[in-house]
Amino acid sequence: MKKILYVDADNTLFSFPDEEIKSLDDLYEPGLFLKQTPYTNVIDAIKILIKENNVYVRCLSAYPDGSKTAVLEKNQMFDRYIPEIPVAFRMFLPSSIKKCELVRPNENTWLLDDYSKNCIEWTAAGGNAVKLVHAKNGQGKKWKGERVYHEWSPNVIAERLKEIIG
Repeated sequence: MKKILYVDADNTLFSFPDEEIKSLDDLYEPGLFLKQTPYTNVIDAIKILIKENNVYVRCLSAYPDGSKTAVLEKNQMFDRYIPEIPVAFRMFLPSSIKKCELVRPNENTWLLDDYSKNCIEWTAAGGNAVKLVHAKNGQGKKWKGERVYHEWSPNVIAERLKEIIG
């Protein structure tokens, strides 16, 4: 059975500019999600995985509950930077819902996420997870599992993900 890799968007494929987020209210500002900077190494690594067709790749990303623009803007970012993941395979959920509640993880599902809590919940629900480490995270010791680093080259990220996923 082919494995599925669910990829988070915010701070995994795209990074918020630090100066834009001063409070939680800022997450509701129209245009905020369009100001994110792509992590091109990670995006290019995901494109390699998609092209090689060894694993199904899907987006699984949360948005602030009640945001009127976040899903539209996230889709625009995907259209611009990673259209290889079609709209039908992009899942966005309110942040009040756990990712493992929307998708029921199993031994054939993987989550690539920058947030340890999501990785921990995903594995506790029966799936597998890999944490993306970047300058804004990874300083704590909560996540004990597999990691990849956003500053690695796309080929190194893709190869490491293939090794981990199997």
